[in-house]
Amino acid sequence: MTTQRKYLREEQVLVRVPFSRSTLRRRVADGTFPAPVEFGERVKAWLIDEIDAWDRPAVVERDARRHTPDNAKAA
Repeated sequence: MTTQRKYLREEQVLVRVPFSRSTLRRRVADGTFPAPVEFGERVKAWLIDEIDAWDRPAVVERDARRHTPDNAKAA
């Protein structure tokens, strides 16, 4: 059984990430954000799984900070 890959076009990616189009393109160019898959000269899209994997470490770090002993006392 094959898994169907799901893609996002650039406008959809920009809704999900906290930065601008120029920052998105710069991060792709410098390798700090997943590169899109190019389907043609003017058609490119990002794999949702790759964007989720890029985002996951930031969420884990945020959650770890929330659950430190110092933060638990403040709650």
